[in-house]
Amino acid sequence: MTVSLFILLAVVVFALLRSRSVGAWAAIAVFLLGFYTASTDARSTINNLVSSITNTANSFGG
Repeated sequence: MTVSLFILLAVVVFALLRSRSVGAWAAIAVFLLGFYTASTDARSTINNLVSSITNTANSFGG
């Protein structure tokens, strides 16, 4: 079974907001930081890093 990283992170953020571990303004700030980071040159580096981590995790799982 494959789960989208976006869905996984959305569930984590929802749980943090629901448990009040993180405030709404902090969640908005982190979202905006990610949104603007995606438009920089760091996007490809971050994407490669996350892909490498998920591929490694998949190789352990199956």
